Amino acid sequence: MGTKVADVMTTRPRAVTPQTPLNEVAQVMESEDVGSVPVVDGDRLVGIVTDRDIVVRAIAKGKDPKGMPASEVSSRELVTVGPD
Repeated sequence: MGTKVADVMTTRPRAVTPQTPLNEVAQVMESEDVGSVPVVDGDRLVGIVTDRDIVVRAIAKGKDPKGMPASEVSSRELVTVGPD
């Protein structure tokens, strides 16, 4: 049988809320050495922010990442899988 997602996934990844400013999202990426961070509302996954999202959807458009919430650049159409 092949490798299961559970074998390679991070069980408790750092996450942000939709209101988290992008500069704080970037700080989480730096401290965790990752290029994407889940966006959660309570226990519900509502999006994901990638380093590319920050660059293309905010910085390249001249927007201030300190005042822009994660929800403005996060991908919301997610495809998820279970650990098995």
